[in-house]
Amino acid sequence: MTDPFRQFFIESLQATLRSPASEESLQALFKYVRPTLTLEELHSMTQKEQSKMIKLLKSRIHPDKHPNNTEVTELFQEVQNFYEECLKYMMDTPRKRKKRPRSDQIAVNRSYPQSFCCFEKWPHMKESLMVEVDAKTVHLSKREYPPIPLDGILKKEEIPIYQAFKCIHARGAIVHGKAITKYTSFETIKIMAKQKKTVADIFEENGGFRLLDSIEAIKVELMHCGPVISTSFELTKAYFNQLHTNQKCFVEEAINSTHELLITGWCMTPYGEAWQVQPVLEEGNAQSIAIGFGQFGIDYEVVVPDSSLDHMSWEIGPYFDYDFSDIEDWRSWEEMNLPIREEELKTFASCFENGLMSGESFVLRDSNKFAHSCAYKVRNIEWSNENNEWTIQIYKDI
Repeated sequence: MTDPFRQFFIESLQATLRSPASEESLQALFKYVRPTLTLEELHSMTQKEQSKMIKLLKSRIHPDKHPNNTEVTELFQEVQNFYEECLKYMMDTPRKRKKRPRSDQIAVNRSYPQSFCCFEKWPHMKESLMVEVDAKTVHLSKREYPPIPLDGILKKEEIPIYQAFKCIHARGAIVHGKAITKYTSFETIKIMAKQKKTVADIFEENGGFRLLDSIEAIKVELMHCGPVISTSFELTKAYFNQLHTNQKCFVEEAINSTHELLITGWCMTPYGEAWQVQPVLEEGNAQSIAIGFGQFGIDYEVVVPDSSLDHMSWEIGPYFDYDFSDIEDWRSWEEMNLPIREEELKTFASCFENGLMSGESFVLRDSNKFAHSCAYKVRNIEWSNENNEWTIQIYKDI
């Protein structure tokens, strides 16, 4: 005899999958796993949490649990497709998403400072963004390869990718503890732009992404993690025409469409609180521009990396990896004796084109957190019969 409750569950799920893809449809799908789920909770969920929900739902409709029921087999295949369609809808149509009333979002919370700037908390982060855009004066060395168009021109389709990597490089400098020297080249950015990749795509490829759905969430992220990206700001012609000295903040080609912006803090103005936005292209000491909370949809959808990015390298190699899990401050050491086993010596020697004692530098990297690295040079090398290992005397390459 057919279980009426099981049949009701199947028919309800079929009805949900027939509805148009939207955030409400995704909420309805997830409610089969968590009945009390709200839209606000849905917005704050990470990709991993969402994947876990889908996995649990699919486990409940696995064909093995519903033998001789072809409907369930079809449902099992359709759930993943419907989930992906809803995600695509939410990324492609951010302004249609329902959120709490704007007046509630921008209410003053006295627990936050009146102003905050990422560059004041992490000064070295600025060095990872500040570059010259004049092709005649830019000289790219081995340790300097900024992701900029040398002609100072950025196309509309390149904005999202360019802003994504500015955010990644800035956060990379934060986790690295100093200005980075390893960048994604602008040639790579142009290739990705042709593939129509979004900010979320880039973050997903580098550890995942999260959406921030309130003013408070954005402030917390800025103060503790670094810059964020607005993917919902709409650049109007009237606003663009009001600008005089800060037009480099925007790309004119993107007027009347969304224009991704890197937000690095907030400030108090005579008209209320405003986000501090970095110019799209840095020129000399270009100042940030202030855009009021809630203006032009700037804080309607904000995307951030869901990873600390400590799995990435931020200095140009060659690298020698070493386990520093028990030593937190090793990068502050001006010199050290590095014991390595004989089988590791060949790997270490491969860092030097002209031999160990050539005076060339190498990047010593924490094998557990590649972001933690420092450039050193070799002073001496000794073999210990007692310990059956080599000791490499190294000193910091300043």
